[in-house]
Amino acid sequence: MTKNTMIKIIYLMMFLPFLSSCDKNHKIENDYVITSIPEDYHDVTDKSKNDILYVVKFQNFNDKANNGGLQSILSIDNIQDLTILPNSQTVKEFTPIEILTSRLKIIEEETRNPDFGWKNFQIMEQPKEINFKGYKAAESTFTVTEKYQGQTIDRKIKRMVVFVKNDLWNIVIAPRETSTYNDELKEFENILNNMKIK
Repeated sequence: MTKNTMIKIIYLMMFLPFLSSCDKNHKIENDYVITSIPEDYHDVTDKSKNDILYVVKFQNFNDKANNGGLQSILSIDNIQDLTILPNSQTVKEFTPIEILTSRLKIIEEETRNPDFGWKNFQIMEQPKEINFKGYKAAESTFTVTEKYQGQTIDRKIKRMVVFVKNDLWNIVIAPRETSTYNDELKEFENILNNMKIK
């Protein structure tokens, strides 16, 4: 092996991790946003369901094949507010904190329903005002328990409401379980930080 060959191999080994990391993200672009997601996340956005962006990370191959199971989810939608006002009117008459507080109360009420999948709802961080890419917004975190394959899973979830132009976006960041929350939250926040709103 010549000296030049050895130098090339060392050079390649130094930069291979960087080149590999560049290939691990793939771009998403739709009518609302442009962003990129890691290769182990999947874009299942469905415009017919009012999705702005819907990204999931499956726990294992069977979950992926069945499009079910215990998933990590980043969901953004613009489903009309439950006050039956169009979103364009809601953003004029209410604040993001008011809308988020209302929706958290609805989730809490739903967890009391025996047929609802989440139980033991508890707010961890009260709704607070934030700025999301220059838009008025609010965020909060809560915990719930969820039954999965005979086990009870603890989940910590971040919920956000964003007033985007004349629309209202709901953002849900739901890592697979509380023990993975911090690591997966960073991944989801990277997706949001890289996101451009059209």
